[in-house]
Amino acid sequence: MIGLSEGLRNCGAQLSSFVNSLDSRAAHRFHALMEDALQVIRNKDASANSIEKALRLLENASPDPAAAPILALLDRFPPAPIQIAAIRALSRLNGPGLEEAVLGRWRAVSPEARREILSALLTKKERITALLAAIEGGRISPGEVEAVSRSALLRHAEPSIRRRAAALWGEEKAGDRNEVIQRYRAALNLNGDVKAGRNVFQRLCSSCHRLSGIGNEVGPNLALAATRSPDELLTHILDPNWEVNPAYVQYNIETTDGETYSGLIVADRSSSVTLKGVNFEKTISRTQIKEIASQGQSLMPVGLEQGLSFQDMADLLSFLIDSQYDFGTSGHSDSHDVPVRP
Repeated sequence: MIGLSEGLRNCGAQLSSFVNSLDSRAAHRFHALMEDALQVIRNKDASANSIEKALRLLENASPDPAAAPILALLDRFPPAPIQIAAIRALSRLNGPGLEEAVLGRWRAVSPEARREILSALLTKKERITALLAAIEGGRISPGEVEAVSRSALLRHAEPSIRRRAAALWGEEKAGDRNEVIQRYRAALNLNGDVKAGRNVFQRLCSSCHRLSGIGNEVGPNLALAATRSPDELLTHILDPNWEVNPAYVQYNIETTDGETYSGLIVADRSSSVTLKGVNFEKTISRTQIKEIASQGQSLMPVGLEQGLSFQDMADLLSFLIDSQYDFGTSGHSDSHDVPVRP
């Protein structure tokens, strides 16, 4: 059932509509499954695995009966994976009041769930408007919005969204990167701490990179890039567009139903395009694509140094350099690519 729903969604169709086109027995079975899933998430003694499966099913329910129990589940402060699954289900239900429902729970959810909230709100213009209003009104601090999401807003196709984002975070400017790099070269003269660098990595880089068992595999394998000199690493961190691998250029897709996605093209087929970004991988039928465009920029945002001290940078560089000995932490590589730790 879950696989069928995802396949239909990728083609721009809904499982509920598909089921209703079949005979009455199929429709009755579908509604019974939705009711069973609702009973699972209401059950405080249900296992985490069963709740996550139930939430994936409820992505196909109607918002009216499903949204309230999912919100009640969030209010029980469940573990992060369940929070993420609940927010994803609410986003796909797309019921009225979604923006206020998730923004109102921003303070109570985990950092991972906050990323899911941002990912959900960035898909539609009306959701983005609500997010920006929450930040402008002080409900969410601008500093709480991670760099990847800030970059998506600053690069948005809609001029009014770009202007509001620039008022909050300033415009992304590539021209002054040399000045920033020169300033942060002071970090190269400091002794870095690998453990402290791991914390910096988790805070700034784990949205798109995975090393030492933390983070997400979206960007390139940094374990293989760690053999570069500290100065080279510093340059690539502070000026991500200095050299962009074509495989990691950001593309923006707007669908015919008004959704927008920003990420990397990981599959390009005759019938569909698969885009991978922070917290999502989306296959979109070509019949559902209204516009696809790239500005030739890296998915990695400009301005990661904001709030980063020279010591933080030295620690991050030490962690990245140490990671070259950690085979298999990210991406696909051969054991011969990994140097032997001295």
